[in-house]
Amino acid sequence: AADNYKASADVADFLIDAGHRHLLLHGATRVSKAVRTRVEGFTDRARERAPGVRIDKQVSDDDLDTQRHLIRDYFDGHVAAKRPTAAFSLSQHSTLLVLSELRRRGIRVPEDIALVGFDDAEWMQTTWPTITAVAQPVPILATRALAALLARVEGRNTGFPAQHLESCMIMVRQSAGAESVPSRHSLQGI
Repeated sequence: AADNYKASADVADFLIDAGHRHLLLHGATRVSKAVRTRVEGFTDRARERAPGVRIDKQVSDDDLDTQRHLIRDYFDGHVAAKRPTAAFSLSQHSTLLVLSELRRRGIRVPEDIALVGFDDAEWMQTTWPTITAVAQPVPILATRALAALLARVEGRNTGFPAQHLESCMIMVRQSAGAESVPSRHSLQGI
């Protein structure tokens, strides 16, 4: 599995280092253990790094229309001076919801709010602005999972399952205030 806790903690480092002290954390589901782990990693690190940081959380299992209204109401309820300066979306679905509602409200990314998403998707690289995102090492995860499955099926591994946590990569793009040229950063050193 991707090391969701560490990756999200490193996103918190990235945003705190950029000077953000009011953050929105958005997730489109509570059911996912990965999302819950991302919330925990981000929150723990942000509060450790900047004890006075304000983290507004919107994590919901509601349908799309309800989630859109929650995001809309959240931003409508915050005048520009009291809005978060950065948002971390915990999945590509969540990122798309937040980005869409920011655009509907006329809130500019990254001028008014920085946006970082989890799960780098092709659309994040082609939209404007391009979206800074955590990229999971999908080929490594798939290779390890297949190897473990084959070892189990072939009887080479009959012991307890082992969990391998793989490091993620942050793809810094325009939505975080980066120049138009994207850069790749290991989340382990940010």
